[in-house]
Amino acid sequence: MIQVNLNKEIETKFNRLLKNYQGDYNNVFNDVINYYVEELKKGMKNIELDLLYFENRYSLTTEKFYKNFQKGELGDENNDYIQWCGEYEIWLDHKKDLAELT
Repeated sequence: MIQVNLNKEIETKFNRLLKNYQGDYNNVFNDVINYYVEELKKGMKNIELDLLYFENRYSLTTEKFYKNFQKGELGDENNDYIQWCGEYEIWLDHKKDLAELT
């Protein structure tokens, strides 16, 4: 059982949404989770396009780049490297979240 404290505005919106589901909390939360899963997938696809750009630009797979970057072998003065690393870490977070929700 989940107990949630909502502020009045959110509670009003949630109750409005709940009417569409005829009070079925399971379907509400299932749809919210499914929506979030789809958003994660979209986000991952967008990040993958950026990762592919960096892979082509530097002729290096993201995994190999990340391993080398984490070891300090590439330096951190290249802004592309910082962005590449950050985007990959976000992709990894999304992947973890996706695995837990599916």
